[in-house]
Amino acid sequence: DEDGFGLKDISILCRNNKNASLIAADLLENKINVISSESLLLVNSPTIRFIIAVLKSLLNKDDKIAQTEVLSYLTKTNRLKGKLQDNLLDFGIVDFKKGDKNPGINFFEKLAENNLILNKYSLLNLTLYDLCEELIRIFKLNEIADPYLQFFLDAVIKLSNEQNQEVYEMLDWWEDNKSKLSIVVPEGIDAVQVMTIHKAKGLEFPIVIYPFATEKHRRTKDKLWVNFEDKEIPKLKVALVNTSKSLLETQYEAAYLEEDSKSLLDLINLLYVVFTRPVNRLYVFTSQPPQKSDAAESVPKLIKQFLFAQEMWDENKSNYTFGIKSKNSKTEKEQNEGLILEKFISNSWQNRMLLSLQAPEHWNVDDPETNQQWGNLIHLILSKIKTIQDVDPLLNKFQLDGIIDKSEKKNITSFIKGFLSHPDVEKYFIEGLEIKTEPEVLMVNGKTSRPDRLVFKGNGVIVIDFKTGKPKEKHVQQVRFYIGIMKHLAYDPVKGVLLYLGEESPAVEVN
Repeated sequence: DEDGFGLKDISILCRNNKNASLIAADLLENKINVISSESLLLVNSPTIRFIIAVLKSLLNKDDKIAQTEVLSYLTKTNRLKGKLQDNLLDFGIVDFKKGDKNPGINFFEKLAENNLILNKYSLLNLTLYDLCEELIRIFKLNEIADPYLQFFLDAVIKLSNEQNQEVYEMLDWWEDNKSKLSIVVPEGIDAVQVMTIHKAKGLEFPIVIYPFATEKHRRTKDKLWVNFEDKEIPKLKVALVNTSKSLLETQYEAAYLEEDSKSLLDLINLLYVVFTRPVNRLYVFTSQPPQKSDAAESVPKLIKQFLFAQEMWDENKSNYTFGIKSKNSKTEKEQNEGLILEKFISNSWQNRMLLSLQAPEHWNVDDPETNQQWGNLIHLILSKIKTIQDVDPLLNKFQLDGIIDKSEKKNITSFIKGFLSHPDVEKYFIEGLEIKTEPEVLMVNGKTSRPDRLVFKGNGVIVIDFKTGKPKEKHVQQVRFYIGIMKHLAYDPVKGVLLYLGEESPAVEVN
């Protein structure tokens, strides 16, 4: 700032890790660098816990706890309208009136009704890393540069590289490691330090901020061991009793007062640590002190007592300033300049990359005027199906593998099914036929040959070869070559058929 202080000069002290996590997460969302060994755990991020809950829901349709966490996050982030209680009822998680669940409602269908479409089977067919990235895109979690997401994906890809993990294995790994995984901030970066008051003992900082100065006097022990003497129970020498004011005016009053004093001393020590850490400035954010004079001791009450002693207390005043506002004594302010991302970049590689399938064992395209990529792809598909029922599952797999995209899949499906439904073609793709696709046939000279398709009928066989472009004599010669091989292998009768892709009369018989 104008007084020469940088982010690295500021330390925010909190009583516990929960408050430290809230502070760190808020600073990161506002693009303020933070260093904290304990408050940057990935499990403290609602977004990461949401992704884990979605994964659990995908694996187990009856996991109502995970589904509740999913709906809670979607409601809080306004991705689902209405109140959480209404959404839980609407999704059949629980009926608050009857106190039971409604198993008849499909969780994923209800999400789809709210424009949150999760294709369970397609998602679970993705690799672990691609699955997590796809969830990020589906729920638009990449609209801001969330470092928790970045480090979570780093952890997932590291896990995937170490061994090929399934989703259920990843969830087991998460439960075992969630208390260790955290955002890693490089040393020396110009960043605010967030830590617990306990960790700050013995340290000092130019500026200290104490944001949750509302702690009350709480007894550190809920129960006390006391020496017990009662004629009615002579064998009971000691007893465990509740630490409460009911012990006053009893023989255990001294033990109660001792514990009460120790607890109050802990609160005083807490304040001592906070108030003695800063070198230049201390900012304390507290609440209004209690009105009742007999209220339990608390930080707001102690601050009020101090202001009264200084004759500064004013019921209408909320801000108090002490001392002189000093500047940073350092002559130079060190800062690390860095690039701040506006959003988390996540793109589906399947929609940006199409594999070029040029493997010679798959193709037999001889006409340079045809679209080779299209022809090769159709040829590959035909080589992997036996009946028309195999088309949809195969093309779904091709899409998931990134070989084709969604728009291409629709055109290819229409083309393939149209081709296979032609009267001259469908008889070679019906159920019940004994079929071999791209069989490797050993010839007398030791070499191998690979026709596209063999259809066996008794001791006979039909040799089928797929072609693109216009019919050519060399296509016929090739099929005759295959026929000769099959006759040499004692098949009889042997018939040959050329099936031309995209032709009105696709079948050409070869004798």
